[in-house]
Amino acid sequence: MSTEGSKLWVILAKLSKPNITLPEIKENYFEAKNLVESIVPDDSDVRTSIQIFNKGGKLIDKFFHKWQSGQIKPTDEDLDLLEEAFKEASLAYDFLAINHSSFFSSDNNKVAQQKLKKVGKIVAEEKQRRQNPNSPNQPSQTNNSNNLFSKENVFFF
Repeated sequence: MSTEGSKLWVILAKLSKPNITLPEIKENYFEAKNLVESIVPDDSDVRTSIQIFNKGGKLIDKFFHKWQSGQIKPTDEDLDLLEEAFKEASLAYDFLAINHSSFFSSDNNKVAQQKLKKVGKIVAEEKQRRQNPNSPNQPSQTNNSNNLFSKENVFFF
């Protein structure tokens, strides 16, 4: 295993920390992304990177589900981080579908992009509602958001 590959495994382990926050998920994602972009990754590095992205995605999905089920209320910073995560995920999916289609097909990309639009709209609506608190819109919550990403290779930031 390369030195970079070992560093990727350390990042993956960091994502298993109990009660990891959205800023920590973002920090670890970009650490992995920057590392992979600085090398010519082999298949092992690509697989480990996808594991990192999937782990981050599952953590974000868990946060999103808690919000949508009313267990938590995200801060404005949380909403900004979710929005950034969904935009970054869209770019990452396109990259994977084009450059690593054996790991992430164009069909997987289409499904993921649709889901990202749906959750991105929910975040945008909540941000808009907070900017206009007197508007009649209700908080952006939907029963259809449960585990949007858990069955897909979805990751964020």
